[in-house]
Amino acid sequence: MVGDESRPASFDRNTLSQFETLGKVEEFQCSVTSCVSAVQGAAVWLAANPDKVVDPRIPFVRQKFKLSITQAVEALKQAHALRYGEGR
Repeated sequence: MVGDESRPASFDRNTLSQFETLGKVEEFQCSVTSCVSAVQGAAVWLAANPDKVVDPRIPFVRQKFKLSITQAVEALKQAHALRYGEGR
């Protein structure tokens, strides 16, 4: 009958679900300052070393600095602003 089912055992345990691994939780809980500093550090390096950047740029930045796609794009945007100013 409906409602006679027992709860899954995972409800009774205080463990992470299959979708919440410790690594994913730690990545999610990354403090804003450490994430921002990684992007800013990449941006400073990119602005200072434009001749060492290999195309395609986004995969290069992701691999070199271990960033996500959005972080790599943000680092490239910040590097451009550092080199050419905010208005360009």
